[in-house]
Amino acid sequence: APAGNLPSLKAAVDNGADIINVSMVGDEDADLKLAVNYAYRKGVVLVAAAGNNFSNLNLGPAYPICIDANNQKALVLGVSAIGRDHRLASFSNIGANCIDITAPGVGINSTVRYSPRNDLTQTYRTNWNGTSFAAPFVSGAAALIKSIQPTWRPKKIYQAILQTVHRTPPDDPAAYAELFGAGLLQVDKAVESAAGM
Repeated sequence: APAGNLPSLKAAVDNGADIINVSMVGDEDADLKLAVNYAYRKGVVLVAAAGNNFSNLNLGPAYPICIDANNQKALVLGVSAIGRDHRLASFSNIGANCIDITAPGVGINSTVRYSPRNDLTQTYRTNWNGTSFAAPFVSGAAALIKSIQPTWRPKKIYQAILQTVHRTPPDDPAAYAELFGAGLLQVDKAVESAAGM
């Protein structure tokens, strides 16, 4: 991630953010690692997009998604993208060292920034594609869980999300993890799990 974004990550933590969505990837950076560790220690959930180069993150890591690749502790939830057919999006990066979960990232409809003074005259757009659109689904699930269990720290929230996924083909666990991590996000099941604990 560009160094200019690091102060905003720390500022978000210091200003009370519970969930931070990072829909960008970049090079490894010592300051970024410090910022991610700071957020995790403060109990902030970090969700990161995988990137859209259809590359293997095990061979060419991107950050912040791969910041915890060799760590026993999950600091960041890394998100790949699938299409409506439940297959990996043609653009989504892969790599089990960094991908924790997958979510929809093809044909996403959303509101957009409206600012006529800046020539931003649309209020809604359709057919967005990218892991940047998949990651916010996971961030939203984390926010719902945090609203139900406000004392939960990232580890518990990650568990609620990752233990309630839906698995799709392939059946080979190693091949599956390379593409989808634990599986497809199931927001309803994650929330039900958190509510029942």
